[in-house]
Order: sequence, then structure tokens, then C-alpha cells
Amino acid sequence: MFFLFSHAFLRSWFDIPVS
Repeated sequence: MFFLFSHAFLRSWFDIPVS
């Protein structure tokens, strides 16, 4: 469960600079 949250958070956080 924690991994899912971390993954979603990291993706959402890195989705801005990465994109």
C-alpha cells in the first residue's frame, strides 16, 4: 500500500519537471 502511494506521489511530483 505504501509503495503505491509513494509511486503515485513520486510520479505526480516528477511528472512536472520530467514532462
